[in-house]
Amino acid sequence: MADTILFRLEGGLAWITLNRPEARNAINDEMRRALLDALARVAGDPAIRAAVLTGAGEGFCPGADLWGGRRDAAPPAHATRALMKQNSQRLIRTVLELEKPIVAAVNGVAAGMGAHLALACDLVIMAAEARLIEVFARRGLAIDSGGAFLLSRLVGLLKAKELVLLADDLPADEALRIGLCNRVVARAGLEAAAREWGERLARGPTLALGMSKRLLQRAYESGLETCLEEEALAQTLVAQSEDTQEGVRASPSGGGPSSRDARVAYTLLGGVRVLELALLAPDLLGMHLADLGAEVVKIEQPPGGDYLREIGARKLAGLNLMHLRWNRGKKSLTLDLKRAEGQRLLHRLVATADVFIDGLRQGAAARCAADYATLRAVNPRLVYCTLSGAGASGPYAALATHGVAYDAFAGLAPPVTHADGSPRIPSYTAVGMLAAPLYAALAVCAALVQARATGTGRLLEVAELDVSATWQAEHLDAASNGVASAIPDMIPAVRYQYYGTADQRVVLLQASERKFWRNFCAAVGRPDLFEAKPGEPAGDHARGDEALRAELAAIFRTRTRAEWVELFIAHDVPGGPVYTADELVDDPHFRARELLFEQDHPVAGHVRLFGTPVKVDGERFAATPAPAPGAHTAEVLGGTLGLSAAEIERLRAEGVV
Repeated sequence: MADTILFRLEGGLAWITLNRPEARNAINDEMRRALLDALARVAGDPAIRAAVLTGAGEGFCPGADLWGGRRDAAPPAHATRALMKQNSQRLIRTVLELEKPIVAAVNGVAAGMGAHLALACDLVIMAAEARLIEVFARRGLAIDSGGAFLLSRLVGLLKAKELVLLADDLPADEALRIGLCNRVVARAGLEAAAREWGERLARGPTLALGMSKRLLQRAYESGLETCLEEEALAQTLVAQSEDTQEGVRASPSGGGPSSRDARVAYTLLGGVRVLELALLAPDLLGMHLADLGAEVVKIEQPPGGDYLREIGARKLAGLNLMHLRWNRGKKSLTLDLKRAEGQRLLHRLVATADVFIDGLRQGAAARCAADYATLRAVNPRLVYCTLSGAGASGPYAALATHGVAYDAFAGLAPPVTHADGSPRIPSYTAVGMLAAPLYAALAVCAALVQARATGTGRLLEVAELDVSATWQAEHLDAASNGVASAIPDMIPAVRYQYYGTADQRVVLLQASERKFWRNFCAAVGRPDLFEAKPGEPAGDHARGDEALRAELAAIFRTRTRAEWVELFIAHDVPGGPVYTADELVDDPHFRARELLFEQDHPVAGHVRLFGTPVKVDGERFAATPAPAPGAHTAEVLGGTLGLSAAEIERLRAEGVV
């Protein structure tokens, strides 16, 4: 953690300290980035259940460091102030949207954005000597960083106007009287008071506290009906949680859930908001980011959305299995981007996002006012990734394509000849369609790191044709440099080959290094085979040695496939079982790796799906079910943009959502 922010853990309680006492903890770019990192750590670490935010020295925070620490300097340029304003808004939003409870321990002056930072926390404890100050009018600036939202809801419109327009200092006891803090204590007792509340929160049920936070926040932002609907949903989710089940089992004096190994969805990208405008295979990019913990909002054309749901032969309850996997963990927002109001709503969402995925054909996003140039003007820190068939340039850029086209282009799906002499598509494993989203996810994560460091986003482009061609890199490297590029046929290989077993199965031997060949011969009681033909130190497949092949074939028929795998492990011999896809799920190693996960889908019922090969220490993979079109429209527009239930219903009636 950067020196401008101090971070320490006390059990499940995180302490975050603003640490620029020489500037009364004014927030510069370095501190802002470090504070966002600290909040992301709180959000992403399942062992952290609550947090305390305080300041070092005599002050809490006088706001953003607009003057670089000098109050006699000229104000920064308009463009710089605009960027600072946007960064301040992001910081306040991050605190407001943190799902874990956070206590502000205000030890001194909290002014401007510093005051808003404290008020965005869930509980506020002030030292008796502390003050809140709305300083924007004093500095010739309009109020920002969420202050208008916070003050008007906390103290009412008239009192908020008094605080902002008169910009008087607000002592701690007056802040307590009008509802801007929860408790006032002597400065010497501030840390103890914050620890008391923080530890109580850390012992509480995380999901229930987070849902309660959200419901209270939504009560400010929406009408009664929307609030009641969300309460019902929250009760369902909380009732199914491990926290609630354990709380029911615990005694009344048990102090809440016991400490246990966390088993939650991955949190590596916790706090990252992704907007996805995609159809078919590009959905996989959003899936990979959601798997790692990002909030992914899938934007779909009303009413039916992505037709991936309906196509294909492999279905459960009428839903394509690819949809159930590729769109898991996402929220669905229906939004008609052909209409100006839909585009305006999109741009408001973009202002809150970190990543935008353009998974449509070239030019389609521009027709929806969702191209990079347009969205960059809305949010300069946005990471924008296009994932398409042929890319944005080249003679095939406008070529319509589907999955096989990428691999046919790269020579990965050579035609087979049908009985009637016509060329046909072979049975093969798709590469471009499945691998391109992985390259895109890697690029997005790298660009996010840079964007958070610099405040500037990037435009990324990944084409599925290019990715398929990447699978031919070894051949292309050789051909481009005049090197023979044909891959040797493995059929003549002997020490690196498939062999039949006693149970009519197949096993793979890979003893092409001399040391492994020696290990194998010793393990099967045939040292004479090694002594007669020790081979080269490495890379020796004993090609064409049919006498040796006959010997090995007879040896392998003496044990079952499972017994051969046990022998390989016991005697350090490379190889493994050879399976069909249907056999794979019964393999003990496959099961032990927990590559499948189970979930209850509201339409498909109880399903088992392939998860992710990524393992994260302390976390167990999970994902919410793939959503119906528009399942989260009210949540996103209400919770993120603050639209009322009546406004959302109007948009729905008019076909905008």
